[in-house]
Amino acid sequence: MTDFLTKTAIRELFAAQGLGARKRHGQNFLIDRNARDKIISLAPIPKGGTVVEIGPGLGALTGPLLEHAGRLFAFEIDTGFCTFLRKKYGDRENFSLIEGDFLETPPAWWDALPAKVFVVSNTPYRISVPIVFALLRVRNRWESALLTVQKEVGERLTAPPGGRNYGSVSVQTALYTDARICYFLRRELFFPRPDVDSVVIQLQPKSSPEVPPEDEEAFDAFLPAVFSGRRKQLANVLNRRFSLGKAVAAEQLAAGGFSPAVRAEKLSPGELYRLFRIIEKSNNETVSVGK
Repeated sequence: MTDFLTKTAIRELFAAQGLGARKRHGQNFLIDRNARDKIISLAPIPKGGTVVEIGPGLGALTGPLLEHAGRLFAFEIDTGFCTFLRKKYGDRENFSLIEGDFLETPPAWWDALPAKVFVVSNTPYRISVPIVFALLRVRNRWESALLTVQKEVGERLTAPPGGRNYGSVSVQTALYTDARICYFLRRELFFPRPDVDSVVIQLQPKSSPEVPPEDEEAFDAFLPAVFSGRRKQLANVLNRRFSLGKAVAAEQLAAGGFSPAVRAEKLSPGELYRLFRIIEKSNNETVSVGK
């Protein structure tokens, strides 16, 4: 394994090179070698596979990943860390550094990849959920994603119906991927020490998701609306957010086998998609009648 930067070494590096952790980028660096090795062991990367690393920072995972990968694309937004990474790994033929915001990566970049990739990231905490959403949009281009996120975010991503963490991101993750929490990381294992503990989650795209591609955009927009009243009766939410009228909403719910009194937080991902189709059908019929 490559050399590993401890907390003391990171402090010395920061002082010597004028670097630092930027709160606006959500930068917290792994300082426990055993935890690093565990994360690497959980990454299902075949020898010679292509890896995308998001936010490598000071390269805690980068070195070991380069030993496995046939090619590694590292996205780093911090110019100071990019300079550091180029000096440390720039001579590796299988290392490609992309300086910029991962969230701005165009679909064409993913389409140009020769094969499906393996994503690994100690995610910048301020954008953990946006990173997951960005990956879901291009899930046909990767085999597996191993992401370190805040414990609360990991629990939201993997939450079952009815739980306090269950919401729109839980539904999208469940419909499009198989997701699980596979490792717990105490906050003391990072520098600067964050205010929360972390977990490592693994996402694997489903081969046949319940939501067809032509419905994805509309369904993804539907979820935050229906969960805006997660503890309110569905008939009231549909009336308020979709202007169906309480009587029409209750009628549509009953026709779909739903109780008007049921709440969104109690519905499974599949049931929420079925509810979406009912609302879409009702809206289309209303438009047709009005023409």
